[in-house]
Amino acid sequence: MEKYNDPGLKQFLWKKCKSIPGKNPNIWRYDGMGYVCHYEDARIDHIVSQANSGNDYIDNLQILRWDINLLKSNLITDENREMHHKACIAKLKDHDSLKNNVYTKKIKVGDELLIKKSPLIDEMPGKIINIDRNNKKVEVLFENRKVPDIVFLDKRLFKNPVSGTRSTRNQLRRSARISRNSL
Repeated sequence: MEKYNDPGLKQFLWKKCKSIPGKNPNIWRYDGMGYVCHYEDARIDHIVSQANSGNDYIDNLQILRWDINLLKSNLITDENREMHHKACIAKLKDHDSLKNNVYTKKIKVGDELLIKKSPLIDEMPGKIINIDRNNKKVEVLFENRKVPDIVFLDKRLFKNPVSGTRSTRNQLRRSARISRNSL
């Protein structure tokens, strides 16, 4: 059993995880990052991601709880966008970045707002291109980008533009410059 696609790999990696005293080790263990994990929530994770030249061999694999694995993921697709969003929200549930300056009006095509692509990322100026309320997806063209991105439809990710006397577009540009300069 050497590679990622071997059928018994999850069970093999599970048995390598540290047991939790007083819990059934077939069901409960600590994952590779020390989080309590139920076997059904366990996912196989690449320690060094394939995107960073990691391989599929056993020494580069570990068990992670699904939400932790998703937070560690560097690829957000239509299939995992909602799970990624929920995992991020759970991690930041008491964080002020999700509560402050939330855009309270109904989001519509053409709105120019400060938008967080993910709860873990700072907001950036962007324009709403399309809204798919049934699938909870918003197509956004972020400033200085040529290709639109998809953002999960959650009002906490959409922020009011900076207030002042300038036009919204200038406010958004100014906000972006301030964010870049503060890095």
